[in-house]
Amino acid sequence: MYASRVIWTICLAATGLVAWYGLPAVSAEWQWSTNWLTSFDVWMIDHAAYPSVLAIDMSLGLTTFLGVFVIRRLFLHFEAMEAREKDFPALLLPTMDIIDVAEYIEDSSAWGHHRLLRLCAGPSLDESVAAEIRRAALVGAIRVIGTPTNLASEVVIDRRYWEEATIDEGRIWDRRNNFFTIPLAAGEYAPAGTKYQHGRIPVADVMKEWPAASKFLRMRVALMIRLRRPTLFQPALRRDS
Repeated sequence: MYASRVIWTICLAATGLVAWYGLPAVSAEWQWSTNWLTSFDVWMIDHAAYPSVLAIDMSLGLTTFLGVFVIRRLFLHFEAMEAREKDFPALLLPTMDIIDVAEYIEDSSAWGHHRLLRLCAGPSLDESVAAEIRRAALVGAIRVIGTPTNLASEVVIDRRYWEEATIDEGRIWDRRNNFFTIPLAAGEYAPAGTKYQHGRIPVADVMKEWPAASKFLRMRVALMIRLRRPTLFQPALRRDS
């Protein structure tokens, strides 16, 4: 991969230099550097039935090739930026309150829309937003920030904490953002009295783990709710207060 990038960079640099300075003259005639372009034009006119169409096709092909190359480079750059942001300390990154994360996951994310699609098959397949956030925190996909009961400052909750604790289904929707975790068992990372409040999650973690739903998925879910089983989705669309 590295070698291909070096080769492409050298080729683009060489092409740019030739385009700016022209080819080095090997003849006393200064116009030699452009004679090969004239010869190519003459050859194309003599051999092609529609030279203008051929020229357009060649320019479009070159533009498409360069466009794909540039877009791929941009995606690699964005992926590298996301990786660097993921390694950045969570306490220094922009964050979302836990209730804002829950609302985004349910209303705007692809996970939330696929959840509604699964509800069409049967209400028993429903999955809670709180359980989904706990799952992502347990596998280390997101970093949850909170203030424990025995400290005044906020900390990044240890991933192993979620093996012995979960998120309160009711308080996750509380705008006051009070204690939102519930220890399931007394252990090394979740003692019986350890709860966290003022929950936050870095925006980069949220968007990477739960991408926004595409327009096609949104239209598909909206059409399904309107035409197929409108009453089935009312409990899913009603949040706990």
